[in-house]
Amino acid sequence: MKSIRKVVFLVLLVQFSCKPTIKEAKTEKSTPNYWASIELDSLKKFNSFEVLGLSTDDRLVEISGIVPSVQNKGMFWVHNDSGDKPRLFLVNTALEVQFTILFSDEVKHVDWEDITLSTKDAKTMITIADIGDNRALRKNVTLYQFEEPKIQTDKESMRIDQVEVMHLNYAKGPRDAEALAFDPIGQKFVIFSKRDKQVKVYLFEFSPGQKEIQSDFEVDLSSLNPSSVYPNMVTAADINSEGCVLLKNYEDVFLLTNLDDSSLEELMLAEVNFERVNYIPELQGEALCWDLINFSYYCTSEKQDDGIFSGIQPLFQYY
Repeated sequence: MKSIRKVVFLVLLVQFSCKPTIKEAKTEKSTPNYWASIELDSLKKFNSFEVLGLSTDDRLVEISGIVPSVQNKGMFWVHNDSGDKPRLFLVNTALEVQFTILFSDEVKHVDWEDITLSTKDAKTMITIADIGDNRALRKNVTLYQFEEPKIQTDKESMRIDQVEVMHLNYAKGPRDAEALAFDPIGQKFVIFSKRDKQVKVYLFEFSPGQKEIQSDFEVDLSSLNPSSVYPNMVTAADINSEGCVLLKNYEDVFLLTNLDDSSLEELMLAEVNFERVNYIPELQGEALCWDLINFSYYCTSEKQDDGIFSGIQPLFQYY
């Protein structure tokens, strides 16, 4: 799969290359910005982008989830994909690690794929989705939820012991998924599947313990980019405070605009259509989030391991 994604990425990168249209991030690193000569497509939404960070931090190997921090303004919470220990990093816009959250032994890291924010009793909650299942073998996948902390600036890390755990199983058997979001209008969480012919949409409420979930809706993104190799392989999702939905696969980002404060379930019932928005494909882009004011979105990917991008992990902002 990685070799296929690499071919797709390099072809699309050549297609996008043109005159400079972005600002280079001002950091102390001397990391070259290979994206400084890329022009966005002519799509209607998010017509500008900026490279905010070019991380070479060995702890950030394969970021698969990102959300903006509410308690620590200007920062992001990120985590790695499978292969890392259970930990969460607070980073700045240069993708420099500022703080690390560790967890009690009940929190496992099988295949963390996404992270999302929600509110409960006027508190900001973080939910981590351990839902990756490439071979569709896991009988249960797991969500971990805890209150977002405000970091102590005189420390480098903290351990969180109070975590609510929810185990999920799919009604029609195991399946792979990488995208979790929270619908603030409908007050439900949603998982979007990755390897189905059409994207299956699972809506549910968070509750500790075991729960079976089923898909009542499907989304087909293939018509929005007929040349896409894997149009319905959703790798990330986010929903902003206005109920607008972003989905991404390895080649595109899609927007579902919410004009009348509808819940995601209502949007699905009304068969409202997604639209393709501007985005430059990464080699393995699996992390995306809205900002806190619904103005722009951010995305990042795993660190590149060869070629001119070796050792580099970028953070993009589209607006």
